Amino acid sequence: MNKLNNKGMTLVELLTGLAVSSIFIVSIYGVFISGYSLYEKTSSLGSARDEVDYIATMILNEMAEQKPDFVEPYSNGNQHGVKLVRLSDKVVESYLIRQPDTSDDTYIYFEENRIWIDTVTNEEKETSGSAIIVGDQPELVLEGETIQILTGPNQSFLQLRCTKAICNQREANGIIELELSILPQNERVAARMDPVTLLSSFGF
Repeated sequence: MNKLNNKGMTLVELLTGLAVSSIFIVSIYGVFISGYSLYEKTSSLGSARDEVDYIATMILNEMAEQKPDFVEPYSNGNQHGVKLVRLSDKVVESYLIRQPDTSDDTYIYFEENRIWIDTVTNEEKETSGSAIIVGDQPELVLEGETIQILTGPNQSFLQLRCTKAICNQREANGIIELELSILPQNERVAARMDPVTLLSSFGF
């Protein structure tokens, strides 16, 4: 008849088991943390891409809706972007067609890590005169919900690039370049990565 061994484990065996278990647990924890960090970064970048696409689409829709006759660079203090100029409808006077020197102007620009869209109509100009302040009553303000839009030097910009060798101040056709330098709003992810730069171009 076999007898059970009731000796148990020695102290050396116990310490050896704890050491092996600790190494195993640390390895598993490291793999888990690495996998979670990668998932968090990938998820944040996916959300950032969706939001940047939304911002670019809103700007493109604004350009298509305004149908500008000209586009000009725009800069005023901390506001930097472009100005879409849509001339007033032509009028007929004594069998002559005349183009009034008036327009509706749409400003699209960066300020305070946001993109502002503000349209100033000819009627508003005539009513308010020089009292109009661009951005006082914007139609739309685009700001990041899952992203930080970086607007420091050499970061995000919206600018006019003409297609001719010599650029005039007012262009009837050309390309508007939108470059967004972004980081995820998630501070843990943002601290472990460099800003992501995304460039979009719109022809007009």
